[in-house]
Amino acid sequence: TDYGDWGEVIPVPIEKAKETGRIPIWIDHRRHMETLWAGYFLNARKAIEAEAPGALVGYEGSDEPGHIRAARIGGAENYELLADAMTMNGTYYFPLQLDCVRDFSAPGTMIGGGWFGGYPAIWRSGRDDVHGRWWVWNTLLRGANSWWVYKGSDARQGDGHLATVAPDFSPYAFFEGTLAEMRFAKRGVGKLLMRARRQDGGGAVRYSPSSMLMTAFEDDLPHRWDSEAAASFLFTEAGFQYRMISPGQVASGVLQRDAFRVLYLPYSQALSQRETEEILAFAQAGGVVLADLRPGVADEHGKPYGRSPLDALFGVKQTTARATPQRAAMRVTGGFAGLSEELPVARSDASLALAGGKAQAKVGEAPAVVMNRYGGGLGVLLNYALSDYMTGN
Repeated sequence: TDYGDWGEVIPVPIEKAKETGRIPIWIDHRRHMETLWAGYFLNARKAIEAEAPGALVGYEGSDEPGHIRAARIGGAENYELLADAMTMNGTYYFPLQLDCVRDFSAPGTMIGGGWFGGYPAIWRSGRDDVHGRWWVWNTLLRGANSWWVYKGSDARQGDGHLATVAPDFSPYAFFEGTLAEMRFAKRGVGKLLMRARRQDGGGAVRYSPSSMLMTAFEDDLPHRWDSEAAASFLFTEAGFQYRMISPGQVASGVLQRDAFRVLYLPYSQALSQRETEEILAFAQAGGVVLADLRPGVADEHGKPYGRSPLDALFGVKQTTARATPQRAAMRVTGGFAGLSEELPVARSDASLALAGGKAQAKVGEAPAVVMNRYGGGLGVLLNYALSDYMTGN
């Protein structure tokens, strides 16, 4: 480089990175912040364990977007690094958090499935018997092993709307059902679920901090959490199981080593050369690779490739330097998969072009649901934001 010493190396603010196109140096600095944040907890854990061997050490909330002001660029969370640093992690309530903490944590880690109880929102149990009972089992069935109940406060509303327990420490009637489900689970079935080996159904979803950071440079396509978080809803509600995997795991050969059958790349713009080699080998050997938008247009630092190494897999040609965002309805051709001829408006990349793949639909004039045979496997590039169909969920 042209730097004379380390004192000259100054982080580039995001606005400056946008102005100058120095995206990689900004992403590298953010990735370093992830290492420092996880390292803080690792150091704290070592110090506490030295005084209290066997203590579970970690945090709660887990850097979720609801409490991060810079939502477009996130905090400094990297759930794989944090999982390595902690033996306890109480997620706030976002399914993506739980999926990552569950799949990256070591055995024996205390994992919270999300805070519920003394909240006004119905989907966080909000003084509703059915939702309170549901949270007990949602926590266990999604892979957590501890319940995190917010007691609430009578002081916030005179009728105790935000409390689960009355001032005399007796549970309110709506909370009795929640306690009944907990007692039932603790009689044995809960421990059975926690100790069972979770099946992934042969499906893998790639978690990519670099790709999530890259979303900050394009306002008109999905934002930081959108695509990654949508996967947790879409696959679950479609009846499919899956496992979150990291870039390092992909690069180390996990796709074929663990006999995955399908890999989903949610807005995975940033892929290292080693990862693309493993993904291509996976498809060549018979795997299915599914992507929504702009897969592999840049390396792990956010530097655009001249041409995406995954273009051949999907049978397309992508403009790597910059997308051409558009919002348009998707028109399905030839009665594909029994879908309606026209689906709701979604964001897509109008610059995508076919290069051997077959489009089963169009978004505006751009190809969508592009399918392409690659060796013994299949590449499927949707070219629309699945997260747009999750609005309001």
